[in-house]
Amino acid sequence: MPTDDLMEQVKEYFTEGDYFNDKGELVCGKCGQNKDFIYAGERFRKPCACDEDERMKEYEAMVKEQARKQAEVLRKTWIASPSLRELTFDKDDGQAPEVTKMCWQYVEHFPEFYEKNIGAMLRGGVGTGKTFFACCIANELINRGYTVYVTSMPEILTYMAVGEERRHVMDKVLMADLLVLDDWGVERDTSYAVEQVYYVIDSRLKVDKPMLITTNLSEEDLHSAPSLSLQRIYDRVLEVCPFIIEINTGSRRPQSADKKRKQLFQILGKGIDKHNI
Repeated sequence: MPTDDLMEQVKEYFTEGDYFNDKGELVCGKCGQNKDFIYAGERFRKPCACDEDERMKEYEAMVKEQARKQAEVLRKTWIASPSLRELTFDKDDGQAPEVTKMCWQYVEHFPEFYEKNIGAMLRGGVGTGKTFFACCIANELINRGYTVYVTSMPEILTYMAVGEERRHVMDKVLMADLLVLDDWGVERDTSYAVEQVYYVIDSRLKVDKPMLITTNLSEEDLHSAPSLSLQRIYDRVLEVCPFIIEINTGSRRPQSADKKRKQLFQILGKGIDKHNI
């Protein structure tokens, strides 16, 4: 039975199940290794295997937390909309498993796609989830340390007329590891818009970095643009975005609207006629 004096010496690192060997040294009850040793009548602490495991777990947790904080900084820097930062694979409702699979494939193979400048295109009708899946890819790549600029051509065009903003936006367009252009093709077909779109796309291609495009345009639309200038742009995008992900599911917006109505009914209470909301 250990004496009170002996227990006082090891109280800082004694845990239930530990025991003393015949030399009076404390032994870990889990791994069987010494937790200390005695030299010249003095007791010295010695980490056992369990201590090393715990230290490694703490280190891994610290690294993981640092990576999470770094990812959040990147997310706020490169994705302006808070709602888009929330669109991640864990929120996928599973309605389009093949689309989900292809999106994950693009993420997993991104190091190779980045090296070879292979972009992707998410194509489908209005409300089919193109923006959601594009942001799933963007947010997952940000989690892995890549810079992903999520924007749209109308948004870019808004800033292109302002000198300082133009430089800021173009810096992001050129610097990002992946450029995500949402709702591509909805910008107006004016000479100014076409000129600026070509400038942005051409500038991006010159730095030899991939793009991810979401569009409502069908394959026929992409091969029969209303003008030669637009067709030139479409052809360049198709050339560098060969990874085509077709989304053929119906629009999810009616489901989203129904969910919002139910939430509204829950907030307002049972006294409200839900059929008239």
